[in-house]
Amino acid sequence: MNFDFGRLNILFRNENKFILICRTILLVFVIFCFNYFNINAAKITDSKFSYISTPKGSDTKVIIKDFDLTDYTKKQYDLFVKINYPKAQILAPATNKYNSNSFSWCNRYEQYKTFNLINPVDFINDDSFTKCSLDSGVIIAYGSDYIHSGIVTEIDSSTFYVTSKWGEMGLIYHDYRDTPFLCKEYNFYSRTK
Repeated sequence: MNFDFGRLNILFRNENKFILICRTILLVFVIFCFNYFNINAAKITDSKFSYISTPKGSDTKVIIKDFDLTDYTKKQYDLFVKINYPKAQILAPATNKYNSNSFSWCNRYEQYKTFNLINPVDFINDDSFTKCSLDSGVIIAYGSDYIHSGIVTEIDSSTFYVTSKWGEMGLIYHDYRDTPFLCKEYNFYSRTK
């Protein structure tokens, strides 16, 4: 039986969309494999919940992990970024100690690299941060459910660049579209004065 590649082209009229879908599927597979094969199941219980306060004083839940990724896993994540996102720059190595939300929404805390912020919605609901327009230094939130966040670090005439933490991967400097987090909706937020 022969496969009709013409049908594939109809399904994915935009080759870039097809590549992004393949990268996303590969990322999910890689993360699953690294987590399944490299984390001792007993270590999972070393994670605990805690709370931090937003700038306006609302409590929000965070996860504190008492273990980090293996050196092997860190190297594999770095390799994944270098192969699939050659224009992106790795600024800090892979770690599960913090995520994109803690980096973006909590970087005013000295200890932001010690916890994972589950969801930044409390920072928005209590008006600690408000929607704004694109500007250097503001937070970009990917998707209406805040699946990923970053800080806008550079703007030029055709695009803008973001510094963000890619899940358990490293801290990455990248074009806002060159990321494994596929979204059509972006919102920008700045700290309320």
